Amino acid sequence: MNIPEVIIENEKDGTVMVLIPAGKFLAGGNKEGEEKFPVELPSYYMAIHPVTNTQYARFLNELQPIVEDLEKWIQLDSQCFVRKNGSRYEAYGGKEEHPMVQVSWNGAKAYCEWAGLRLPSELEWEKGCRGTDGREYPWGNEWDEKKCRNDKNKGSGKTASVYYYPEGVSPYGLYQMSGNVWEW
Repeated sequence: MNIPEVIIENEKDGTVMVLIPAGKFLAGGNKEGEEKFPVELPSYYMAIHPVTNTQYARFLNELQPIVEDLEKWIQLDSQCFVRKNGSRYEAYGGKEEHPMVQVSWNGAKAYCEWAGLRLPSELEWEKGCRGTDGREYPWGNEWDEKKCRNDKNKGSGKTASVYYYPEGVSPYGLYQMSGNVWEW
């Protein structure tokens, strides 16, 4: 797919976003017997990768949420690589550029509001991931475990850097649209 890239960077959090152009795409068809159907969307921007631990720590440091909000947004446990260190939050463990995990929908929404962004709709996410031709995966119709982080190649690590697996990017150049972590 030859799509002209229009890339912008969000000043608040450093998110790099690419323009997904207006137009039709084939949606659906992921379940047995489900037909693909055309959908038309206006243009919109999507982040080229999931929010990182470093970005989420920056958000927490700027907002300094009260305990009640923090508990609604994120679990700061052993699965999460953001922690509180004194009065500050920090990404740690060599996972600074890994995708944020243990975040609730409320935590993702609060982050987006702080950054002046929004979560994509399901159809926006699907077009960004699959392109316009209704492919099953960002890279095509055949599963390839080497093109994304998954149970077969994760080794001892749970997640990978948001820039790993460049051969598995979507037609729009979006990383980690398949594998690595679940996304809101």
